[in-house]
Amino acid sequence: MKSLSFVRLINTLLVVTSLAFGLSSCQKEDSDNVNQDRIYADYSLVYDKGENKTFARAAFRFGNVTGTALELKAPSEVRFGSDAPTFVPGVNYYERSYPGLQNQITFTFKDINGKTFTNSISALEPIEFPASFTTLTKGTAYPLSWDGPVVRPGEFVDVTLDGAGPTDPIQSFLQLQAGATSLTLDADRIGRVDNGAGRVAISRTRNGALQQGTSAGGTLTSRYQGQSKTIIVQ
Repeated sequence: MKSLSFVRLINTLLVVTSLAFGLSSCQKEDSDNVNQDRIYADYSLVYDKGENKTFARAAFRFGNVTGTALELKAPSEVRFGSDAPTFVPGVNYYERSYPGLQNQITFTFKDINGKTFTNSISALEPIEFPASFTTLTKGTAYPLSWDGPVVRPGEFVDVTLDGAGPTDPIQSFLQLQAGATSLTLDADRIGRVDNGAGRVAISRTRNGALQQGTSAGGTLTSRYQGQSKTIIVQ
């Protein structure tokens, strides 16, 4: 398996990608230098079962999802409930972690003119691997039924497989169909990882539009990262 923490790696890559937090550039600008009605906002709530922590995040960009990252300048601010989050340089988002499952949070953004926008994320649905999922056999597809509710509209389930080797590519499997209760791990991708003790992770992610925002818009994302587990690939 890879040298980095597998679940941390997958969780970071998928969440950052889905929220478009700007892996392509570390450049940022101060928010007081731009048109306040063109500030694009991304808010996310992510529960990690392995760490038993919930991460709330907010990112701001100029114009759209691919615009320049913004750091808020006083009197502009963002609050997670009543909490003031920390700005994380490099990835250019605001973050605060909470112990356990935080199933609801309200984000309040105030621009430099004092105009406020309130958005809430709630109802993170759980998802876990069944206890019976212990082995994958090369050359054979595996129909995986997870423990947890069906896929909701606007939601997807993803499973990632990290083989035993240090360089074999991590494989990803997606289920996008609303109402689905399972997905198939196809034989072709199972065959691309090395034999031995592999690691699998499962999560469900839901994306939606802002409840309140500027003319630039934004995104609300909730994600439940289930408990990863070791399986045998043979």
